[in-house]
Amino acid sequence: RGQLCDLDRLRTALAKAQAELVTAQESNEDLTERLTQMDSQLNDQREGGDRSLQEVIDATRERDGALAKLKEAERARASLQEEMEKLRQDMELMAGEFSKEESKRTAALQEAFNEAQANIESMKGEHAEAEA
Repeated sequence: RGQLCDLDRLRTALAKAQAELVTAQESNEDLTERLTQMDSQLNDQREGGDRSLQEVIDATRERDGALAKLKEAERARASLQEEMEKLRQDMELMAGEFSKEESKRTAALQEAFNEAQANIESMKGEHAEAEA
């Protein structure tokens, strides 16, 4: 009977150990499933982060390209402004020279007109004398 008692205790202990083993296995499966889910979530977040990083890289490239175009446009504008200023100065010089030339021509024409007028008056006077 002492051995039966020991055998019963061993069976009870074995049943308890098996129950604990089943519980531990279930707990292990639950933890494994949770770890798998967490790993999946982590991968999703990592992929999302990678996508976000790529978007930032792409946006940075676009911005850099736009800045380069803007700088080129500013250089072109400055160059055009310089050319326009040179043309304005050239036009002012030409206008000044044209004004001087026009004044000379006007003076010459006025002088020729005055001479012609004087000749006409002189001829009128000579004609009047000849008729008298």
